[in-house]
Amino acid sequence: MVNGERCTRACGFCLIDTRKPFALDPSEPERVAEAVVRLKLAHAVITCVAATTSPTGSRAIAATIRAIRERSPETNVEVLTSDLKGDAASLQLIIDAAPDVLNHNVETVARLQRAVRPSAGYLRSLTVLARSVRAGLTTKSGLMVGLGESADEVEEVLADMAAVACQSPRLASTCVRPPNTCRSRGGGAAGVR
Repeated sequence: MVNGERCTRACGFCLIDTRKPFALDPSEPERVAEAVVRLKLAHAVITCVAATTSPTGSRAIAATIRAIRERSPETNVEVLTSDLKGDAASLQLIIDAAPDVLNHNVETVARLQRAVRPSAGYLRSLTVLARSVRAGLTTKSGLMVGLGESADEVEEVLADMAAVACQSPRLASTCVRPPNTCRSRGGGAAGVR
């Protein structure tokens, strides 16, 4: 995970610390590349906190991709990114660094977005996927199930992913979460229907 340990969002399913992030570490891209070399990774996944919702964060991700490419050109690089708050320029910085795979998770069905990802947007996520596909990148996305969605809603998400030509949709069941996470707007826990 790059760009620190603090996130600017408060997604109900995530246990990352939600506070103002520290300044980014300019040596991080090189340190990540060194770790990839030492571990002799064939496939490296760069994930990040949503502090990347700025051009500065996207530049740091792009620098990490480039550093891995320079130090370990045989390694496939996948980046798992936020929706970058819909900032097309920030997404383009990452696309221009040419990861082998761009992964952005839709996370949940449209109806549950506000309860599960209060700072994200369903259509914004689909736009990230569409832009990645248009750029020629292998594009992945994931959807958690077990948060109160219906089978029809899951099918709608899969159809929406297919409509933007997302090549690798994935489903995952939610794990047991600590109390008071993934709360619905009405105050009750989002539950399986």
